Amino acid sequence: MRRCVGGGKKITYRQATFMKEAGEEGKYIRACLRAELMAEGRPAAPAGLDWDKFTQIVIEQQLSGVLAKMSRTHPEWLPRAVSERLLYRRYRQLLFHADWGARQAGDVLAMLAERHIPVMVLKGWALVALVYGGDYSQRPAVDIDLLVKPEDAGQAIEALQALGYAATEMEPWPGYFQRFLNGSHYTRAEGTGERRQVFNVDLHWGFPDAPYYDRRIAVEALFERSLAIEVAGVAVRSLAIEDMLIYGSVHMAHHGYQDSLSRYYDMAALMRRAGSGLDWQGMLARASAWKVMIPLRRMLAKVEELWPGVVPGEVLRAAEKLRSGWREGWIDWGLRKVRNKEAVSILLAVWNTPGAGWRLRFFLETAFPGEDYLRHYFGPAAGKLWPLLNIRRFMRFFGR
Repeated sequence: MRRCVGGGKKITYRQATFMKEAGEEGKYIRACLRAELMAEGRPAAPAGLDWDKFTQIVIEQQLSGVLAKMSRTHPEWLPRAVSERLLYRRYRQLLFHADWGARQAGDVLAMLAERHIPVMVLKGWALVALVYGGDYSQRPAVDIDLLVKPEDAGQAIEALQALGYAATEMEPWPGYFQRFLNGSHYTRAEGTGERRQVFNVDLHWGFPDAPYYDRRIAVEALFERSLAIEVAGVAVRSLAIEDMLIYGSVHMAHHGYQDSLSRYYDMAALMRRAGSGLDWQGMLARASAWKVMIPLRRMLAKVEELWPGVVPGEVLRAAEKLRSGWREGWIDWGLRKVRNKEAVSILLAVWNTPGAGWRLRFFLETAFPGEDYLRHYFGPAAGKLWPLLNIRRFMRFFGR
């Protein structure tokens, strides 16, 4: 889908087709990002570049904050009109989203610290601290992903509720989320109408956040390797860079590898930040043990395709030599090929739950939720129709 600035057919430059559809403008975006990553000189802009298309792609690939910052450091890289448009968008993000989001994130982290709950910040806000020098206009977010130890999950949920956060979904049965899943989602809104703003907290107590991967990953070990960072003025922890790269690749797999170019730039920038201190072999060994070698291998290959020289050749060769089991292959196939992501995620999670008894209970509680759940989603009459609604819900859910 293309959106031409002067009208016509609309295109969205998704990662799956980015290399083919973005043309010379996409190549120059990648060249600018490479020059920043590798501390190289000014990239050569092709003659006749369509700067409207260039700006559109930058915005759609969620890179306006990054390119705006570059345009101030290297004003000769972009025409003044393009720089001003990106800077304007950056300041709007700060004014309407990022500043407010930073305050919400700070309130959540301060409450957890006050209650002495150890927490790690994942994804966006950790990248702001580690890659973007604390400048959240380059990586604006209206949510925050947090990892706590499994034994602290209940206290963390109570802390969020004390701040006015509510779960976005009702549990099919009491205790379902903590029994079977690796996390749950909470939200809080302020204002009304056009002034309404929503902040989301994705609270995790397992790693990765998708439970269909190996459940034996010790969260305690992740905390032991973690890094000290500051987010929204609060001292917290982040994953070790090797663990963050694995986590990022699994997150991309969960979304069918359709993430924007900015997500791959995040990964490349993390690698460059770590430099010679990055334990490539340890990362590969960990991913192999955790049975997430396929997504890590795909991410490393894509980063090297986009910005040659970021991933050492011997690392790519070592990644290719590490075999992936049939179970991991099926998970990867399901995430990439099956349309109904929700159903395939649940089926994979059930399948990967240890113990036949727990697998059966997980399946039954998911497929046939309790009466309170059905009343919540189908109305007060659901109680009398409980068995029929369960059958109808089961058939619609897995038949999509």
